Amino acid sequence: MFNCSAPSPEFAVLPLQVPTAAAIEHFDVLLGAVVERLKRAVDAAREDATAFTTSSTPEQTLLRFQTTVVECSEALQQLQATQRYLRG
Repeated sequence: MFNCSAPSPEFAVLPLQVPTAAAIEHFDVLLGAVVERLKRAVDAAREDATAFTTSSTPEQTLLRFQTTVVECSEALQQLQATQRYLRG
């Protein structure tokens, strides 16, 4: 079984950046993109888990999934920082 207890060092969270006008205008689109990316990651992991022939090991599948979740988490943090910035 997989060990999902603690992420490895390559999953370090990046510092938040100052939001831009483009990020403000496209807030809904960016949130939708994060949701879609997470859905696709789940679908890909599920497909790898149920496929009889796959070129990925379970560990590779888990690592790809973890990487996507961390990247999406970082994107959500950026969007949250933008929201706080807009509120003033």
